Amino acid sequence: MPRPTEGSSRYNSLVVSVLRLDPNSPITHQYHLLSFPPKWQEALQWAWKDHDTLNQAIEVVLPDCVVVGRGLAAEEGWLLARDPVDLNAVHQVVIAWVAARNAPAERVRSTIAELDRRDLAWSPVDIREDIPFTMLRAAIQMEIAHALSRPGTSAPSTGLTFRPCLTTTGVGLLSWPPDQGPFSVRIDIAVHTRPFTKEPFVHLRFATTRWQYRAGWPTYGRVTPIAYLAPVGSPHQTSYLGRARLEKIFHAGSVTNRARWHKPVADVLARLGQLGRLLDAQDVIEHPVEHQASVAVAHTKRSIGWHPVSDGLSGGDRHHLLSWVAGQLSPRLRLVDSLPRQRLSVRRGTRQSRNGTVTPEALRATLGPRLDIELFIGSDANTEHALNRLTERLGIRQLGPGDLDTSVDLGPISVHVRRLDTSQLAELDQAANPTITLIESSWSRSSQPVRDLAISGRIARLVDATPRESAPNDHHNRARFSSAVDDLLRQLGIRPLDLPQPAALLNCNPALLSIWIARIPRKRFVPIAFLADPSGRRVQVRTPQMHWQPLHTAVLAIARQQDFPRADSALTGSFIDEVVAHAVAEYPDTLLLTHAQNLRSHWTAIQNSTLLADTVDFGTGLRPVGSLPGLRHVRVRTDERAETPQYYGINLNGIGQPTGLWSLSEPRLFGSTSNKPATHTAAVTRSSKLIPVDNREIDLRREVWNGQLVELVVASLQEDDKPAHWAALTHELRDATPFTTWTTTLPWPLNLGLEIERYLP
Repeated sequence: MPRPTEGSSRYNSLVVSVLRLDPNSPITHQYHLLSFPPKWQEALQWAWKDHDTLNQAIEVVLPDCVVVGRGLAAEEGWLLARDPVDLNAVHQVVIAWVAARNAPAERVRSTIAELDRRDLAWSPVDIREDIPFTMLRAAIQMEIAHALSRPGTSAPSTGLTFRPCLTTTGVGLLSWPPDQGPFSVRIDIAVHTRPFTKEPFVHLRFATTRWQYRAGWPTYGRVTPIAYLAPVGSPHQTSYLGRARLEKIFHAGSVTNRARWHKPVADVLARLGQLGRLLDAQDVIEHPVEHQASVAVAHTKRSIGWHPVSDGLSGGDRHHLLSWVAGQLSPRLRLVDSLPRQRLSVRRGTRQSRNGTVTPEALRATLGPRLDIELFIGSDANTEHALNRLTERLGIRQLGPGDLDTSVDLGPISVHVRRLDTSQLAELDQAANPTITLIESSWSRSSQPVRDLAISGRIARLVDATPRESAPNDHHNRARFSSAVDDLLRQLGIRPLDLPQPAALLNCNPALLSIWIARIPRKRFVPIAFLADPSGRRVQVRTPQMHWQPLHTAVLAIARQQDFPRADSALTGSFIDEVVAHAVAEYPDTLLLTHAQNLRSHWTAIQNSTLLADTVDFGTGLRPVGSLPGLRHVRVRTDERAETPQYYGINLNGIGQPTGLWSLSEPRLFGSTSNKPATHTAAVTRSSKLIPVDNREIDLRREVWNGQLVELVVASLQEDDKPAHWAALTHELRDATPFTTWTTTLPWPLNLGLEIERYLP
């Protein structure tokens, strides 16, 4: 494991929890695959739309069989097991699932008659990189889980023993039994690829699963929470924890305070005679601690709210566990080298350019001769908070809560401020000028009122805050209303200052183009392009149904749109082709930014397996990026689905969360890390839930913050460009979102896509 450099107080390198397979020590264990025979595929076709229930029943009864294929005839088969599982048990689960379907009795009987147990057979599988990726991923996860859960194996100093189980990333591990408190340590195992290579990389994520520690009711309408089941009473020998789901009982339009196991799965288990193994659901909810050794219910904020254990593990705890895991898995899997720091900056002052007072001339250039501001705030104190921030940002004279209808002449532009009662919301006419509306409301988590106001020509923000006339300096409400004002100004497309000029090493000042896919219910979507000039002051937006418009008018036009196309890769490709051609014609240099998880299912050319350096493909074939003068492309990938790893730094002072740009092993891949946000100022890096640190006792309640490593892939460059320079520019754009005091996860041009989604249905 890495150690601090002699005499070093800076973080010169970054430890990432990534393992790679050692080709000199391959996995020799032979795995076993079960596929549906052709006869079964035909017989089960009518019932397969509810295959999730079958797979969830497998999670309870046969948890060491991992589902690797979702289709009846999937190339990767259906179940993968490290060791063959009794096929009679598998056959019984499928029969029970068919019998529980809501179908005519004759159809069920005829289907069951077609499902001959003798047709099932395990097929041996050797673990190689050329097998289907879902199989490779599951096998690697199971191999790691097996190695870390062998009898007699425990993490040093903590005594934690682990059991394999299913997590959100596939097979993982939980410390079991959960006797160190109302939580378990969880090890998520994710297997991913990187661009320009087929090699699989293993990402380990060390986290906590907090258990229900007192009676609490799960929320109806979502199958929650999850319960993990000790393998006691299992029909076959297994070390895996089962997984089942709880829900509330729904009767005659009302929700009762009764719990049950998720009914579709419970019906299957009842036919198997396995329902009794789950214990009584109501008793588990009312007395969770008493049953925790056999059934542990995962905590959810929707059931009992506050929990005595904070979420997550500190860097010190993760370092301790990673050291143990790396030792246990060597030599078959080895920890990657620490990432070296990239010491360069191409746009100094980006962070300082995001805050300040907007000049009247800049307001006029963006909005025209007038800006209307409507405040639907009942409390004088909260009105004052909003007005103070408006004064600070727009440079208008100090206004007070008594200024109910005031116009301020700033020369190039006039600003009209009105304070209204919420009862007047229904009486609003169509806005005649650019208008921002701030509403004190309990609807703050709903996007529908915001969209309705946008249709009337208003960019709106709802704030959930309790009026406190006796506490005008209330910090909570001041922060909320100040943030809401800043958010409204961002939606108008206003920047207080120009983006700084890049350093000479970049040799140009590019325009910024981003593509974002906004998803809408019923499998619809809208691709949106954002194009900012090199100063960042002029932001234009386009969709397939809308020509280029300034941000503040585009927001309203998108909100008014009624018909959205269904997902179509050809449409997305031609749209990207058009907007890139426009940007290249408009500006001599352009940086295209894309977000992998957001766009890759619609623009497949940016997927890891198809991305090629210095080429572009909009669906009409590959062409060199040099055919589009001045275009560069950086793809951003975030930690969704654990696609980027956890990290920490080590120096002479211990373990921390360093900020910076870091080089990955591949020449065009970089990692970007950021400062701890203001929302987590109470979080510390040297607390521990597992072992005492620096003479401090174990602290289960101390808040923990773990930063996110954002992957930057410099996909396309022009001749003589340096990948590190364009990675550094993208890294610094995470600090470019105007009117913020924190680093955003996505660079500013991509962050515009997140912000505009609230105006969609």
